[in-house]
Amino acid sequence: MFWLVVVTQTAAVFLNPVGRNQMRQVIATSPGVTKGMIDPLLITYAVLLTVVLLLAAALHALAFYGLRRRRRAGWAIAVILAGGWSLLVIGIPFLILLLRRDTRRAFGFS
Repeated sequence: MFWLVVVTQTAAVFLNPVGRNQMRQVIATSPGVTKGMIDPLLITYAVLLTVVLLLAAALHALAFYGLRRRRRAGWAIAVILAGGWSLLVIGIPFLILLLRRDTRRAFGFS
């Protein structure tokens, strides 16, 4: 849900003329950016951010429903997500929990 809320907030900023103008001003004050680069950079940023956030939401949904229905696939996706989060913030304890022998055995891995 968090990622879907962030996508919605991002869309609101880009669809609102005031939000777009603020983003244009931020990009325009960046060093090395010419006037002709502002709109393509804004569009690229919006598209990449939306794709990354939707991908994160999809991976989390896959892990959640995979852990409920398909234990092995859900476990594998959860490990990938926890590994990614451990690079960012707090996933190390969850990654350790998933990699423990008894957890792997519970999900059908020997």
